[in-house]
Amino acid sequence: MGFAGLATGGEFTLFDSNGKELSKRTYDDATLFGLVATLRF
Repeated sequence: MGFAGLATGGEFTLFDSNGKELSKRTYDDATLFGLVATLRF
């Protein structure tokens, strides 16, 4: 079985326990393709 999709762009922000921003990263759209396999013995 296979699949295809789209991961839309966005932003990750990391905060510490006091609410201070530690890091911010943005990411672009990406196309996804994959295969799923099941093996039985």
